[in-house]
Amino acid sequence: SFDNAAAVAMALATWVQQFTLRCCCVDGGDSGTEIVTNAEDPRMKEGDVRGLVQQVSLSSGLPGQDQSVSAEDRQREKDKFYRLVREFAKVTTKAPGEPCQVLDLSGQVHEANFSIDKSLNFFTVRGTQGASGFELTKLSEVFRDPSDAGHPDLADRVQELNAKDQFVGVAYTGAEGPASMCLILRSSYERERFFVCM
Repeated sequence: SFDNAAAVAMALATWVQQFTLRCCCVDGGDSGTEIVTNAEDPRMKEGDVRGLVQQVSLSSGLPGQDQSVSAEDRQREKDKFYRLVREFAKVTTKAPGEPCQVLDLSGQVHEANFSIDKSLNFFTVRGTQGASGFELTKLSEVFRDPSDAGHPDLADRVQELNAKDQFVGVAYTGAEGPASMCLILRSSYERERFFVCM
């Protein structure tokens, strides 16, 4: 129902705001937090994923906030952020989840879907090779650079697949210690949305 979807979206938005805005910060910049603002940006068509991203301050409490940004502009950007989070919550909490491909350590690609349970506690990838997942509290990093996966051959494989703009990885603490998953999403927009919302 709509009320249930809205409640899930608000819970995810709260969780994102409290726990993952650290993932949105890049390059140690002083002007705020990066968020995806417009999937139709013409720079995206040129392959510049960074063209999707605009630096904005999400609240007046951020250190180094650009004082030239008006309260209306901050609110407008905050609203864009919440719309993005609601969109992410809608597609990831609904069965079967968001389509993706899993890139395993051998460089093989497998069709899959990723999802987050409705209580927003567990991330799961289900595909042709089975299912795996982790508690979101165990998430330690979301990365866009394949070389951050710790396996040099994966960066070459991502390049071969021409999937650099769709690659995203997650590092987490599993039952047997540190682990990671490497995903190839359908578009650079979906990759940036995943990066921001996770």
